[in-house]
Amino acid sequence: MRPLFASSSLVALVALARCARAPVAPRALEYPISTATPLPRSLPAARPLVRPACATPVAFEHSFSPQTSLYGELYPDVERDAVCTQPAEARARIARLGHAIASLGPADSLVPVRRLVRSAFAHPCLALADLFGFSIRADSADGLRTWWNSGGHAWLRSLVDFSIHPARARITLPPTERRHLSHRAFGREPIARFLCPDEDPLCGAAAAARLRRVESLPIARDPFDLAPASATPEALTEAARLKAESCLYAIEGTPRRDRFSEWLSCMRDNRLSRRFRFAVGAYREPSGWLVLDGRFTTALSLDTGIAYQQTVTPLEHSPLVAENTAAYRTTLARMALDPERVRDFAIALVAGYYGETDTHDAAQVTVPPNVTRHRSDSYRSQSMLSESSSHAPWFRWRWHTHGCEIARGSLTDEHAHHRLVFDLLRAALRGREPVVFAQHTSALAPEDSANTVYEWAASHGTPR
Repeated sequence: MRPLFASSSLVALVALARCARAPVAPRALEYPISTATPLPRSLPAARPLVRPACATPVAFEHSFSPQTSLYGELYPDVERDAVCTQPAEARARIARLGHAIASLGPADSLVPVRRLVRSAFAHPCLALADLFGFSIRADSADGLRTWWNSGGHAWLRSLVDFSIHPARARITLPPTERRHLSHRAFGREPIARFLCPDEDPLCGAAAAARLRRVESLPIARDPFDLAPASATPEALTEAARLKAESCLYAIEGTPRRDRFSEWLSCMRDNRLSRRFRFAVGAYREPSGWLVLDGRFTTALSLDTGIAYQQTVTPLEHSPLVAENTAAYRTTLARMALDPERVRDFAIALVAGYYGETDTHDAAQVTVPPNVTRHRSDSYRSQSMLSESSSHAPWFRWRWHTHGCEIARGSLTDEHAHHRLVFDLLRAALRGREPVVFAQHTSALAPEDSANTVYEWAASHGTPR
């Protein structure tokens, strides 16, 4: 008797039954942007937000620069070729200045210290101080102490030695005085909303460690820096030697009376350890929402690292609107980012407005024997020019906390701080693909994309 089914037919039936029980693998994973749910015809409505009484947001439009310059107040006009006949008196003035700096309290006036600085620079043994650029500002007690201990004192002592023995002395190039922020000194500046209270010694430790880590990254260093962080001591010594030789080569053919200022300008402006540094201060740990409006509109949760991205695309034709009428497709996507990288970006964004574009560490150098100084010497700063691009990245930003917009600003890739911030943003977004979960088409684009995505994200985002 013949079987009802051939053996090949039986195998096919078994395979068919197994396939019927197997789950169907989602194909959305095959695309760079996956779809979490079926796309609705309209975006989920924003839930009502509590509207507290909000103060007017502050604007970070330009990098901070002091309103007044203390250069004329600190550096008197003196004859630089005056003979140093009383080095002991010059060292006594330096000692009085050091004692005054060490005795400064947080609320003490800096006027007496500035008078001592001017008195010291007026001495013939220290008459060359202004040739080294505006290294000291004397605008905060903490900044002065840090500058003094990190090389300011050694610089002034070396000037006295050089004035006595110019043929065999070594000179210490002074460090750049870093700006120190506090509510007491910067209470009327936009950055005050991101600073800790002066009476809270614990606040600001986490953000300070965050900014120090950012400063150590390669992206914070000057592109012409000869001393990368990974260099060995031997490599740094060799780089310093090569730098000194290049500055000697640069002044060949320069009139003898101008050689000292030209050589000093070369060593000051293009030496080792050039980098961008943030102003020192007790910054609050980032929290709330940061909304970026550029090519895309993105709301970043500084507490969870969750980001909501909104894009608006113009369409030529749409069945939802009349023929020959413009239409816009609005898409909402979600990304899960590293919260630590998001906070690094956020604190660097606001703190960088008060940072120093080109800072230097103290360095000891030997003055070449064929380099002399004259009364007409003056400090000549060398500036590095860079070509600007019309396609430079940019975005506007708004910072929201507790339902209030507290600050806003804009960035373009044209400044050391701005380039650093863009690199941090790219690092936070690298390798993260947005997951689309809603989109719709309408005849009108959102009037305020930044406010629209914030309203939705703040009402639906998961708090920490």
